[in-house]
Amino acid sequence: MMKCYRSTSDKRCDHMIITECEGKIVGYLQLLRQGDVLVIDPIATDTPVRGQGIGRTMITYAEESISDVAQVVLESQLANQGALNFYHSLGFHRQGSVHGFHLHRTE
Repeated sequence: MMKCYRSTSDKRCDHMIITECEGKIVGYLQLLRQGDVLVIDPIATDTPVRGQGIGRTMITYAEESISDVAQVVLESQLANQGALNFYHSLGFHRQGSVHGFHLHRTE
């Protein structure tokens, strides 16, 4: 079962798509609309269900559910070759790379 939720308070995303199997969440993705660009980031599936088409179905569902976009952008780490191969299999092409910095505080 797949559900699309509209975020009302989270500034990180506009929509979240969640996939459930036997009452357990097995995948999700977040969508952020920036003008006529739809950004999908992050996307995740539970390890035991990878390779079963859940990620592909969620991305297709996102593309079909959100109208009026000129471009769909996916973000991934360059070291995540599995994700890059997956996105390429869906017809996405790498346009470039950017450097991101993360601060992880430990207390």
